[in-house]
Amino acid sequence: MSFKRLFRPSLLLLPAALVSLLLGACVVPGTVKIAWDSPPENSTICGKTKLRFAGEILVRVTVYNGSTPLADGTPASDGKSSTVEVDAGKLPAGPVTLTAHAWNSTADDADKFTSEADAGARRFNVLPWCTPTPTPTPTPKATPVGTPNRTPSPTTTPVGTATPAPTATPAPTTTPAPTATPASTATPVPSATPAACRGGAPGHVAPTCAKEALLGLGYGNLQGWASALGRTSLDLQEQWNDASSKQGSAAQWDFMRNLYTVQDYVVNAGWRGKLSFAQPMWAGGSPGSESTGWNPHVGEGPGTCASGSNDANMRAVLNNLRSKAGPDVYIRLGWEFNANWYPNQTVWKTADPYNGNYAADWKACWVRWYDIAKSVSPGFKLVWNPIWANGGNCWTTFNVLDYWPGKEFVDAAGPDQYDGNCNSAPQDPGAKGPYGEPRGISAWVDWVSSQGVPFAVPEWGVQNDQYGEGDRAAFISDMYTAFAKARRSPSGLAYQSYFDGGGAYSCKYSLLDSSCAKNPQAKARYFSLFRNWPPS
Repeated sequence: MSFKRLFRPSLLLLPAALVSLLLGACVVPGTVKIAWDSPPENSTICGKTKLRFAGEILVRVTVYNGSTPLADGTPASDGKSSTVEVDAGKLPAGPVTLTAHAWNSTADDADKFTSEADAGARRFNVLPWCTPTPTPTPTPKATPVGTPNRTPSPTTTPVGTATPAPTATPAPTTTPAPTATPASTATPVPSATPAACRGGAPGHVAPTCAKEALLGLGYGNLQGWASALGRTSLDLQEQWNDASSKQGSAAQWDFMRNLYTVQDYVVNAGWRGKLSFAQPMWAGGSPGSESTGWNPHVGEGPGTCASGSNDANMRAVLNNLRSKAGPDVYIRLGWEFNANWYPNQTVWKTADPYNGNYAADWKACWVRWYDIAKSVSPGFKLVWNPIWANGGNCWTTFNVLDYWPGKEFVDAAGPDQYDGNCNSAPQDPGAKGPYGEPRGISAWVDWVSSQGVPFAVPEWGVQNDQYGEGDRAAFISDMYTAFAKARRSPSGLAYQSYFDGGGAYSCKYSLLDSSCAKNPQAKARYFSLFRNWPPS
């Protein structure tokens, strides 16, 4: 058990002078809580206005207008309140909604926080000038609360879009909308080793620490899944930014900038859990035939991205993502890149029309995304996320590890792991490919741990079709064992998220969709094992 865990319960019992001393430290152990104090909701503000907050462990508080930080707070000596002075004269006149976020680390050590919380939004009416008026009377102090998860409302599984080719993993689609009921996230097991914070490369912003052992879902009934696990809510949901399968058209920047899935299933739905978000590395590309897939000679590619031509579009997407989803998002950049059903994938490594070295351009593109993402929000976490084996079918034409950008540019890593097969043989958890690259889930845990970054599996599931191993409960057990292994590793487990897919994917991955009954053995094993989450 770590010193921090032993220390936290006693922090609030210490004398105020000692707490004040601790607040001068880089990181104060404990759980951050924050709530608005004053001025009240719908107050009229003008000129220099003091915004007050109540809470616990308020080391650093920042007020935002959308994604723009306005000012940082001055914490009280006991860490239970903070005052932020904003210049309302610099805000647009009329209604404005401000938000506030708190961390338990100082600005000098912004990337080393271990706890954070959001105060939520508060609406004000901004006057372009000030006349002498009485100071608004503060409302009674609200009982501070930490950032909650929200319980999703039961909905039917959404209708899917284009279905990928049989060997492909599922194309991104939408997740049912959640509703709002506060709930705690899963309590970590004390014996687990938390993910380490790592310094970034010289001249680059240091990566942040990944949260450990989150349980999520992609394309399924969030509330139904949580209830079946005996939980109030899930920790995380998956969303995708409109990359199409090879039967459709590729996502364009104007479409990606709008973040329709985030607007619908995070903002409008009031989702307060974590978000794992799949983002294409560039726009364009032209659909080819069913056999040839994408034509890389049309539209953008890794060369245009590596040159900096896409920087403004990349920043616009990320700024909008921060505004809609907050400062802490897992970003699966160029997910499943070692396949052929999206236009930013490495099957085209020998056909780069922009520069002869596809792998080098691809990694340079990744680093540009990384630097821009960290400048927009240090809390954004980039996830290096291939499919478990090249093409989901064990291609041997290239080594997926040639596309590793370096641990200083990666915040979490791991495959999308479906129970497909190689040469009609079930997956061996320890299997490796011809270049020594990992294929089995346990081999992936070992390799990611050797890089010193937290492990993540953003999508996984049984695969009950001609290319998979069917209703195989042993695969569920193998995955749970691997997650436990990752959590015990020095770099830890960031998150894992099952992909259900329901009837939109012929029920081949589904465990819980009411229209499916294709995988009863896997379903029973999953909901038996994963009720005990996180694993020890």
